Amino acid sequence: MPASAALRVGAVLPLVLAGRYVVGGELSGDPMTTVHRGYDNFLSRDVTITILRDDWAIDEAKVALFVSLYVARGSLVHPGIVGTFEVGSSEVTGRPAHWAVGESVAAPNLDRFAMPGSWAQGWPDRVLHLALQTARAMKYAHLSGAVHGDLGPATVLLETELRETDAASAEPRIRITGFGPPVTDVASASDSPTTAQIRQWFSEHLQYPPPEHGAGQLPTRRSDIFGFGCVLAALLLLGEHTGPRDRTGSATGSATGDDVTRDFAADTLGQLHAIANQAMSDNPEERQHSFSEVIEQLRSVGMHRGGEQRER
Repeated sequence: MPASAALRVGAVLPLVLAGRYVVGGELSGDPMTTVHRGYDNFLSRDVTITILRDDWAIDEAKVALFVSLYVARGSLVHPGIVGTFEVGSSEVTGRPAHWAVGESVAAPNLDRFAMPGSWAQGWPDRVLHLALQTARAMKYAHLSGAVHGDLGPATVLLETELRETDAASAEPRIRITGFGPPVTDVASASDSPTTAQIRQWFSEHLQYPPPEHGAGQLPTRRSDIFGFGCVLAALLLLGEHTGPRDRTGSATGSATGDDVTRDFAADTLGQLHAIANQAMSDNPEERQHSFSEVIEQLRSVGMHRGGEQRER
């Protein structure tokens, strides 16, 4: 029986939220929440269900943080951002349960992605394509007033439909997850123990903290630029792991055309490395000022390669 079918009849867990969301097995967890497989009986689709832990649910300030976090995520509707569909609360075994239902994306993050060997040829173009996807999604988020706070390879999923017969033609798609709480929620003027605890918890769980984080600064748009640099560096590293032949993005050959292609690919990779290095500067003022600037830099690389042939 498929997993979704098992969830439909409540075979995994007999817990249904809001009369429609069937809670399945636990996928992951942190000190704040547990994340479960789920199924939406109304729309007949797989979802993820994030549930606030009991010890957080008894604190009104922590419940408010959870709600504001997922409401903020739900306001971000973009193809490059993993969606949040609904935030709610239900009574479970006589106690309140606070939950959020989101999109189910079966894709590895960049830390766990294994690049198919067939992608090595043309990898510079794919890196450029994926970097543009990431930058555009983050530009949208920033224009919407959101700061990710922990952008990096672990919070960027690489979704693709690989076909055994034609893997080389399958196009990957970036999906960003893990947006942090609105900065205002962890930068309250109040010095209450709860606010301090929330700030400390958020700070301690950053996976890709920028250098300025060590000085106690809260995440900013420039912090997300740093995270983008980490993402771009991870994409470039995927290509390097395939070996010297693949690093150029073309097959080895003695013909003049092959030499030109290799030189062109190497030049592209060099420009992308420069963009990543600027984004990861220790000094926030030396990073790109915005994702609009990042996009212009990437578009310039694309034009240099003879047009934005891979921007789809």
